[in-house]
Amino acid sequence: MNKFTGVKLALINNSKLVGILRDNNPDISFPDMWDVAGGMRENNESPISCAFREAKEELNLFLKADSIIWCREYEHKGESSPGGYFMVACVMDDQLRTVRLGNEGQCFKLHDMNDFIRLQNIAPFVRERLIDYINEMENNTV
Repeated sequence: MNKFTGVKLALINNSKLVGILRDNNPDISFPDMWDVAGGMRENNESPISCAFREAKEELNLFLKADSIIWCREYEHKGESSPGGYFMVACVMDDQLRTVRLGNEGQCFKLHDMNDFIRLQNIAPFVRERLIDYINEMENNTV
C-alpha cells in the first residue's frame, strides 16, 4: 500500500456539495475557509477507512464503499497543495438529514457545487481537485 498522509472527501447529493467552514483559528491550515470532510491518516488506515472515519467524526455520516464514485491520489506540492487522496461520494437525502457537525468547524452547508468552487474563501487545493472531478465527469459524458 502506498504511503499517504490524508484524505479529503467531497460529499455530493445531485449537484449539491456538503461544505464545512473551517474553524477561525490561526494555528490551523486554511482558517475560516470552506472545505470538505477529511483529515490525516491514523495508524495504518486505508484511504477509504480514513475518509469514512473523518466523515463520521466531522459530520456524523456513516458511509459504505459503494458510495465512492471518484478517487484520485495527488502528490504533495507544498503547503497549499498537500498530498493524499481526494474522493467524491454520493449521499442520499436521508443521510443528509442525519448530518451534525462534530468538534471541528464552525458550520456546514449544502452548496451548489459550481457556487462552492467560486467561493473566495475556499481551500485552494479543494477547488482545484473539485474542478478535476467535474472536468473528468463532463469528459466521460460526451
